[in-house]
Amino acid sequence: MQRSAPHKTILTLKLFISSILFFCVFILDASAQVKAMETGTDTVVNKIGQNNKKNHFRYFRVGLDISKIVHSGLADNYNAYELLFESIWKTNMHYVIEAGIANAENQSENLSFSSSSSFVRVGFDKYFFDELYPGDMDNAFIGLRIGGSAYRRGEAQATIWDPFYGNAMTTIAATNRMVYWVGLTAGFRMEFTRNVFVGWNVRGKTFINPNSIKELFPVYLAGYGAANKQPSFNYNLYLLYGFGRR
Repeated sequence: MQRSAPHKTILTLKLFISSILFFCVFILDASAQVKAMETGTDTVVNKIGQNNKKNHFRYFRVGLDISKIVHSGLADNYNAYELLFESIWKTNMHYVIEAGIANAENQSENLSFSSSSSFVRVGFDKYFFDELYPGDMDNAFIGLRIGGSAYRRGEAQATIWDPFYGNAMTTIAATNRMVYWVGLTAGFRMEFTRNVFVGWNVRGKTFINPNSIKELFPVYLAGYGAANKQPSFNYNLYLLYGFGRR
């Protein structure tokens, strides 16, 4: 049975309208799925961000440089003491503040003076390794420091040797100066028992304004070491205690 022309036209129109409706439904369904996926992704990202944010500044360490105590007991011309405060901002990024004091005596045949100094170093340590097991905090790191020391030198007594007119004593006035340096460090921290750590640092540093103490270098400058060396290299041995939420 053949369909008449009007019937064919109506059938074609129905098919066309059905196709348009199906296409619209397909587009709306796909858009809804994409939106749901984006919402789910945003939720996961937000949860991760919230978890990371929660981990910021929740665990801290304070430490004492025991190597300085030993050196001070053995040296006869200086004593120095250093402390460390460390904040774990993220798992592999720690912010560090270090501070301390030193006293020194320069005694030689031609020159003698005493000095005292105090310092602050600030910077960060970037740790290398992920946790091997939950709560693992043993790790190696490299870091950057900027330091400054308030240096106070007393009057210096100097002898001027002259074979023709005889020796003469002179006095160099006392002075107060600020000395700055920048340095790199590397080291390791190991948890000896829960929340008790041991660790070491090696450091290399150089003055930013060496001319401020070029006239008379102290035997020991707090936070820097032997002030007549540029660059200077030394080390620290720390005993640390941690507290906060791990």
